Amino acid sequence: MLKSRYKYDTLIECGLDEAGRGCLWGPFYAGAVIWKEEHLWDDELKKLSEEIKDSKKISAKKRERIYEGILKHAKAYGVGIVSSEEIDSWGMTKANRTAFERAISALQIAPQRIIIDGCLAIDSSLEQIVEPQLDNTYICVAAASILAKVSHDKAIIELIQKDSTLQDKYDLEHNKGYGTLNHRNGILKHGKHSLHRNLFLRKLLGNSQSTGSQYSIANELLGNSQSTGSQYSIANELLGNNQSTGSQYSITEKSNNTHDTTCAFLDD
Repeated sequence: MLKSRYKYDTLIECGLDEAGRGCLWGPFYAGAVIWKEEHLWDDELKKLSEEIKDSKKISAKKRERIYEGILKHAKAYGVGIVSSEEIDSWGMTKANRTAFERAISALQIAPQRIIIDGCLAIDSSLEQIVEPQLDNTYICVAAASILAKVSHDKAIIELIQKDSTLQDKYDLEHNKGYGTLNHRNGILKHGKHSLHRNLFLRKLLGNSQSTGSQYSIANELLGNSQSTGSQYSIANELLGNNQSTGSQYSITEKSNNTHDTTCAFLDD
């Protein structure tokens, strides 16, 4: 089982994590969770706590069930959402930080210590523990990752249900907005949608991104391999091998209350 707390003192600890950072399409989500202290656990909560882990290590079906348990048993939880338009306007770093801050603002209880998975500190006077892989260490952070992931994926499905052409064009039901081959080919064939992130599409579409009517650089780079996916060559390099995490381009954040804040982020 993951650790129930960072430090066994009286401060209220809150876990923070995100989902959808590397997506080409749709909003970005952050989850914030304050978990109950161990002495308050009954058998049901103990069993749930033992199941909670990084959302990427849990099947979609199990994530849904644990998500419902988190809503039922968490001491407090909140979700922060940043739109694709805000991402284009602010850049990914500010968008990420804003989503975290909105998630904290949505909590029913004010935290006193924030535990963030990743490397991005927020603008706060509270103590912050900011390190990669904390969703593999602390229950509250892993719960936040599940809250963010399920909330993000539910929103994608709801948008598809409102407009079935999104699935037909971009295969969003399966890729959830990430830059899979089917998704990229859909953009090249049908053009971009209003919820696509121009900040990310410029790597794919070059100067044609504003209309989506020409294949330009990306089509030229993908060449005949785009239909089979046998070779991505330079085009794949442009999109990056870390498309699902967005972990490119080095940025260093500094804060007196932050334990670890050096990491890599998407180019703004």
